[in-house]
Amino acid sequence: MRKLILFVFMLSALSSIACTSVLISGRRTASGKPIIFKNRDTGCLDNRLQWWEVNGVRFVGIVNSPVADGEIWSGTNSYGFSILNTADYNFNEDSLYADYQKRILALERQGQDASALKEELRRFSNGWLKDPRKIQMDREGEVMYKALAVCRTVEDFLHLLDTLPKPLGVETNFGVCDAEGGCMYVECNNWRYVTYDVNALPEGYKVQTNYAFAGNTKDRMGVERYKTASAIMAEQQAKYPTGDLHIDNAWLLKHFSRSFRHETLGTPECYCPKSGVCVDQDFIPRRITSCTFYAEGRDVWTLLGYPCCGVSFPIVVADRDILPAESKRTADNENSAFSDTNMKIKMQYLFPEKISNGKYYLHIGWIQKGDKQHPAMNKLCTEAEKQIRERWYPIFRAWQTGQLSDQEFYTQYQEISKSFYPIYLNAFKAYL
Repeated sequence: MRKLILFVFMLSALSSIACTSVLISGRRTASGKPIIFKNRDTGCLDNRLQWWEVNGVRFVGIVNSPVADGEIWSGTNSYGFSILNTADYNFNEDSLYADYQKRILALERQGQDASALKEELRRFSNGWLKDPRKIQMDREGEVMYKALAVCRTVEDFLHLLDTLPKPLGVETNFGVCDAEGGCMYVECNNWRYVTYDVNALPEGYKVQTNYAFAGNTKDRMGVERYKTASAIMAEQQAKYPTGDLHIDNAWLLKHFSRSFRHETLGTPECYCPKSGVCVDQDFIPRRITSCTFYAEGRDVWTLLGYPCCGVSFPIVVADRDILPAESKRTADNENSAFSDTNMKIKMQYLFPEKISNGKYYLHIGWIQKGDKQHPAMNKLCTEAEKQIRERWYPIFRAWQTGQLSDQEFYTQYQEISKSFYPIYLNAFKAYL
């Protein structure tokens, strides 16, 4: 029984940190700039935005609400460098650390001096190992924070990984893009990394979920979501075999984050059983989805919360913090208003069951159909985002073409961003 309980706990822990992402080369976009997109799944569902300036580099990132500083789970900086990650579970090579221990022990048993090996191990550790018997993990957020504080290019990021002390404390797939067109996935563990240059791929895009292609097969996670996301992208590739794939934030939200297509089960994008309830298992949007992140050059968007009852909005890396007030914490609330409102709707309508296995059942009918008093949530999301796009793109394009100075653009963004949260509230008023 104890083994069974442990297995269930481990399975729950693994399912609590998972994401679906895609990188698209600039040669497959209308703007010529690469796209980086993440649908984040995590055990920390309260997310917010934060602005930083470190040594003259400004950056904005998604953070877990309780965390004060030093971690980011997707973000972009003033150089135009953007980063995301997805956890993986099959690229752990910590036997390298164990090999050091074995070699040290063998030398000591033979009465030989092992101080050089011990010093080498200490250099690798360099503060990352508080407990010498166990490597501190889950440091991906710290690495991404460091990257946004210093990196201008993809090459800068690889240099950062080369120079950070080992073990890194990560087992992850980083996705990075830069203003020069660099676009790369980096499968990374404590000791080494493997790169995939998306610009060099024939199809010009790559999907990544929760395993490393360089890792073993038996421990792969997120395979079902990978199959679904890959099938969606392959169909778009078939429609547009060369040039622009006609993909943007709205497209990715519709076909990834708000789609209930399931390649293994064969369900369509608009799947909804007669009961209006389904098991929340291996769809791209999940009960533990906490946000989305999209960057195409300076065109950066996020959605805080569960995508099917949330609204995505643009964010700007300015010379000062001009993020929407409702996207940040306040003096009396660690969470953002966007996240809190989203969670309220989600838990009341989509995952209302609180006992037994009820939390695994999604009341999908509200998303796809609604009722006479409650319009379908997916429809409300897209209508609200259309209003936001109509406010955003005129000033964004004017700024990009030099018709607006930086300061004029920042001022106009601050004005339109005041409407983002009211648009959200008005769209979902029937559910509030």
